Amino acid sequence: MEDKIRIFILGAGFGTALAVMLAGEGHDVTLWTRNEADAERIFKTRTNSKLLKGVMLPESVKVTSLTEGAGEADVVLIAVPSSAVESTAAMLSDKLAPSAIIVNVAKGFADDKLTTLSEIIKKHCKNSVVTLSGPSHAEELARGKETAVVASSEDMGSAEYIQKIFSNAYFRIYTNPDLKGVEIGGAVKNIVAIAAGIGDGMGLGDNAKAALITRGLNEIAMLGVSLGANKYTFAGLSCLGDLIVTANSVHSRNYQAGLRLGKGETPDEAVKNIGMTVEGALAAKRIHDYTGEGKPAMPVCEQIYAVLYEGKNPADAVKALMSRPKKQEHESLWLDY
Repeated sequence: MEDKIRIFILGAGFGTALAVMLAGEGHDVTLWTRNEADAERIFKTRTNSKLLKGVMLPESVKVTSLTEGAGEADVVLIAVPSSAVESTAAMLSDKLAPSAIIVNVAKGFADDKLTTLSEIIKKHCKNSVVTLSGPSHAEELARGKETAVVASSEDMGSAEYIQKIFSNAYFRIYTNPDLKGVEIGGAVKNIVAIAAGIGDGMGLGDNAKAALITRGLNEIAMLGVSLGANKYTFAGLSCLGDLIVTANSVHSRNYQAGLRLGKGETPDEAVKNIGMTVEGALAAKRIHDYTGEGKPAMPVCEQIYAVLYEGKNPADAVKALMSRPKKQEHESLWLDY
């Protein structure tokens, strides 16, 4: 086993799953949650019953609502919702050791300029940043289910270091130097997952779902290529792989929100009943508001925005997609660019 590494994890959702895994490998792990009462409850019960019911934290995992321990960490892992990444990075800006590596697992954009989360972290922290992304539901990872993801960074030495110390018998990590592409795939696939859930809620069938996933994937990749990402990244784990699992799994909050919308709930009702952050809803607004040059047509994402924010009936959104002008498939296929 690799020498014991000091790891400070901010965020007790997916962070709890990573804490279980990393502590199981013998590392020195501290789990932080903003709410003091939540920290006390998790510490005493050794479980996060709100988010990962039935998963027990190893006794070695420390739980806190204080951030001082981050300054002693070799690796600082940010696992908060995308909307909280900037405030978390700002909070860490004067606390971290210069050699500490920041690992981000949040997925989304920081603003309507489509600023990525690693970019917003680097605005506040001088440390090397690695994004860990791919099909990795916390409910399965925490229970030792086989999982494969991607570690990406502008500093490939840091990505390879995280690959080395995080990998184990059931968690396989590939590296990818295309940080922008990895983050775009992780953010936008959540919108397509909402669309897939809507289709299932309406009973559209497997044919429609396959079409949504395929054309949605093309939208994600076309956006990524227009922003300078490597087109091959979108055929990998951080986009195609993550899209497959997020658009099909009962563990996916985005899919579940879409399912509720397809069955007739309003957006407010769907998000409230999920009870956790639905990242695809925010990403849809970011994409809609983005006005950068070269933005490709993104009809699936735009129809999801209309359902979420303009009160459009999901059935009308489906009709709008099916009645678009007829095209040749290769006319706008990301692999051709």
